[in-house]
Amino acid sequence: MERIVGLAATALRAPFAFILLTGEDRRCFSAGPQRPDWTHHDTGALWRSGIVERIAGGTVQMRDVMAELTPEQRKAAATLEIGSLLGVPLTSSAGEVIGIFCAADPAPTLWNDDDAEMLRGFASAAVSDWELRRAVAEHEANERRLQFDASHDTLTGLANRQVLLSRLRAALDRPSKHAASNGRSPDGVVDVPAEELVAVFFLDVNDFRSINERFGHHVGDQLLTTLGRRLQQSAGPEAVVARLGGDEFAVLLEKIDAADVAEELAERFRVVLAQPTTIGGETVSLTVSVGIALSATAAELAEHVLRGADLAMARAKRDARGDTTGSRPVVFDWTLAAEARSRRRLQDELRRAVHGDEFVLHYMPTISLETGQITGVEALLRWQHPTRGLLSPFDFLIVAEELDIIVDVGRWVIRQTCRQVAAWSALRPEGERLTAAVNLSARQRWR
Repeated sequence: MERIVGLAATALRAPFAFILLTGEDRRCFSAGPQRPDWTHHDTGALWRSGIVERIAGGTVQMRDVMAELTPEQRKAAATLEIGSLLGVPLTSSAGEVIGIFCAADPAPTLWNDDDAEMLRGFASAAVSDWELRRAVAEHEANERRLQFDASHDTLTGLANRQVLLSRLRAALDRPSKHAASNGRSPDGVVDVPAEELVAVFFLDVNDFRSINERFGHHVGDQLLTTLGRRLQQSAGPEAVVARLGGDEFAVLLEKIDAADVAEELAERFRVVLAQPTTIGGETVSLTVSVGIALSATAAELAEHVLRGADLAMARAKRDARGDTTGSRPVVFDWTLAAEARSRRRLQDELRRAVHGDEFVLHYMPTISLETGQITGVEALLRWQHPTRGLLSPFDFLIVAEELDIIVDVGRWVIRQTCRQVAAWSALRPEGERLTAAVNLSARQRWR
């Protein structure tokens, strides 16, 4: 822009020339031997003069501004050191006025049509340059946005799972500067100093679904954004904080002094996220479960470490049932992995049991103390497992609730109980009916 302004000032023999952009930019570019100071420091004076609006409407040729302007405008022109003016609008290819291009002289000057045509040519070149640079800038911004979107969560702006795993792999693959000197322990595990422990924290909001159901998804989204911001502030600039999806977050810290330090940090994350939050006039309280997985560098795969933190979080979530304050963070160990495998096997068996007629009902009679007669029954659910034998609800109901299989089981219990009680009632004297009681999950009652 300054190059084009300089060419215009020379070609038109103008003491000074300037371009003023009229959009959000509002920059001023000027050149010429008699450039006034306002072109550098106070373009607002030109805006206040009313001249900008006049030129934006079409070409303006003023040989003597003092003869053509209002008294207020003449005063402004004197301040701007403009005695004569030739101005044309900068009009984009879309018809939008993006600025003005002017040649000026502190003294009266005769500007002719050839001068105006020449200035319009320079204006056209300036517009072409502006549009080209804007297109390049928009392309670069789109590229940056695409790169950001590919590596960040669109809702919270945090890193996504891909970035977390990439950073975790780099941390685990980093050679240990002490490994060669320390060697290996008798069991073959590299003896890595505590300061090189890598820690992954897996965080999950307990019963987040009820928050969406109660307040709406827009409040839930705002809450997730707030939680992400709190977690980033609490973890610090050295941490990688990611949203893994839904209400799940993760934090990667590449150097932890000791396991107990990781537990202290996890508890801090839990407390910070559990603070009541007011969104749209609604105060939302929640609890958070946190799992921790620790690994010495080069000792684990990134996916295994993240999975371990996930399993530890799941254990913390189960421990938090019925506790309004949440449970303490849980550190992953291999017993949790064994429990998870056993739990997955139980889940698969439960799915088959629902459709395989493996559930049975036992009935406990209700007896009248006055007559000694049976007046009703309570249905008690049992699972006739093909290899483990008869199982009580204590052995499988929690897992059934997690899978929502409990809904199908509850319907089956009600149907079977009604059929059985109806059959028994048909055998009793007329007017004597049995009552029936069934135990339902809390999830069943709300459906």
